[in-house]
Amino acid sequence: SRYIIFGHTDTKGPSQYNMDLSIKRANSVKKALLNYGIPFADISILGKGENELAINTPDDTKHPVNRRAEVKILN
Repeated sequence: SRYIIFGHTDTKGPSQYNMDLSIKRANSVKKALLNYGIPFADISILGKGENELAINTPDDTKHPVNRRAEVKILN
């Protein structure tokens, strides 16, 4: 199986900061999968920043539901 990890943020803070944060969030999940023995080559990450919100909010709004990582498993 291959794994794609998508990192997300809320809209609080500058857009570029949130993009960087979403990549860090995805990398944290990647580390966990590596610790479970998933091969490095089978894991990809993608930062979405504040672009695909779980709950739509205005700019500069804190919302914990939007701060997340999603893992898609491809067979």
